[in-house]
Amino acid sequence: MLDSIKISANPYYAPQTPQSSDNAIYKGYLEISGLPKEKGEITIYAVNGEKIRTLIKKEGEYSQLWFLRNEKSELIESGVYLIHIEIKDMEERIMKFLYMDSVKRNPF
Repeated sequence: MLDSIKISANPYYAPQTPQSSDNAIYKGYLEISGLPKEKGEITIYAVNGEKIRTLIKKEGEYSQLWFLRNEKSELIESGVYLIHIEIKDMEERIMKFLYMDSVKRNPF
């Protein structure tokens, strides 16, 4: 049942991007779609095992947006990330994706 889940990115700044406090500065996001209607949790990890963010999926939602920020609302860095999807009374699924940041940030 979790085989139909897909991830897709919208890394562009676009006025039609959904508004939220999470994306007030940066309009890029990752959409996780094809989710079953049951509630669950989606946790994003860096490949080194560091937990980046947990998203709560409510019952009846079939997709989830993640605005590429960690729990402190900081933009993530370029790299490989793992998405761990846990849906109530179902198997788990782990997906991976590569994020390449096109925004140049000053490290100072």
